[in-house]
Amino acid sequence: MNTLEKLQKQLEKDQERIDRLNAKVAEAEAAILQDPDNQKAALEAAACDKQIEAANKAKANTLQEIEAEKQREYEREVETARNMLTDIEKKANAIRDQEFAKAREFFNQYEAWFALVKQHEDLARKYDIKMSNLYSHDQVQAGMTSLKQLMDKWQAAQQSVEYWRNHGG
Repeated sequence: MNTLEKLQKQLEKDQERIDRLNAKVAEAEAAILQDPDNQKAALEAAACDKQIEAANKAKANTLQEIEAEKQREYEREVETARNMLTDIEKKANAIRDQEFAKAREFFNQYEAWFALVKQHEDLARKYDIKMSNLYSHDQVQAGMTSLKQLMDKWQAAQQSVEYWRNHGG
């Protein structure tokens, strides 16, 4: 049972005590109404009033403790959320950095691909062999050339970010 549950149980006990004392006061007052000279009932009613006052203070203290515990619990949840956010950020950054590294590798692969396309074209031309033009074929399929254009834009955006980071922007 956690602290908040314990305090809730205490609150219930406080309220039960107040309810029992109120019932006693009602009985004592009923006895006084029937016999105004009943000192025992009058003393019991007065004693119960004082006990109710003390029980109400105890209940108020318990309510304050509950609110304080709720605040502590909330602060623990916020701290847990902060830790989770930090962890998520680290994981997201690691994935981003990994994928950026892969993306940068594209340029090397594109150069290798482009050299093969050029070699294919030169060899076909040299021996007058009718072959499809790999570069044109790639453009029709929105292949490596389209990807290269997008990667050039991405690289330019990265360079812009880096420039502004280094020059106080």
